[in-house]
Amino acid sequence: MLLENITNNNLGKCFLYMQSDVSKHFVAMNFHDYANWAYKYFLQDLVDFENLKSISLLGKNSVFSSCFWFLSIEAYVNSILKVLCIDNNIDFSIYKTKTLNSRIREINVLINFPHEEYCKGGLQSKLDEFENFRNEIFHDRSFENELKLSKTFLSKNPCLPNIISELQAMCIAMEFFSFYRYVFDNIDLMPNILVKKGNTFFFEKLDNIYRIIFIPSLKKILEKHHLETEFVFDTEFNSLSNTYRLNNYLISPLIRAVPNENEKINLSSEETNFLNETFSLYLKSKTLAEGKFGLPNYINNKN
Repeated sequence: MLLENITNNNLGKCFLYMQSDVSKHFVAMNFHDYANWAYKYFLQDLVDFENLKSISLLGKNSVFSSCFWFLSIEAYVNSILKVLCIDNNIDFSIYKTKTLNSRIREINVLINFPHEEYCKGGLQSKLDEFENFRNEIFHDRSFENELKLSKTFLSKNPCLPNIISELQAMCIAMEFFSFYRYVFDNIDLMPNILVKKGNTFFFEKLDNIYRIIFIPSLKKILEKHHLETEFVFDTEFNSLSNTYRLNNYLISPLIRAVPNENEKINLSSEETNFLNETFSLYLKSKTLAEGKFGLPNYINNKN
């Protein structure tokens, strides 16, 4: 089988399953995947921070983590809006080119919640700064002048963030997730984070991971390194006071856990180590004096 033909593999993917008497729809919960990637990057930075030997390595995954947190927010908005569009017979494609704020506003219109009330809490102001921060990274626009930020602890030089930027990004995401967490009756949209335990795993809600693991661990690490922060570790976030009851569909969370016959591939059970072996051969060809290291080389040596 050709590798490039193995596509549309959605095993393990989470969906919002919508069903009526005449049709059914599967709305992908891509925010679940993006939040888990953001979590992995932040967790690794927290692990490294505890026994950090060089300040230059503080939050080395901050750019990736922060961007995945923003991506998870945008995917979260789109998942909610897609469900609302299906239920109200609206073509979602009309929103594809709309700004994130415009899509959030449309969600509030469709669920009959005053957008002004949403803005009063300050969440949108934080999200606006986060969007500017993310755009500077994605479009590589940072040049000489710092970003003007007043609502968040995001780095004013987005390409040089540290662990506080990704902590702030995660908290903005959690605050947003919390606000629309119960927007649909009997559904809890707070992302579930995969946690490994031995040879198995389970899932825990993101806000619980933050409260039970991240906050106490980070406080101990800061104390260990004689560092402080003015960042406030919020643990309570507002949620919508009302839920939206779908007019034409039943909705429930769904995960694909069983492959179809055409998705079953006979993979080799042989344990190999090709990459390490190849890399080891490559490293043997390189010679470095004891205690020395190399630097990036952007000099044209062809002349």
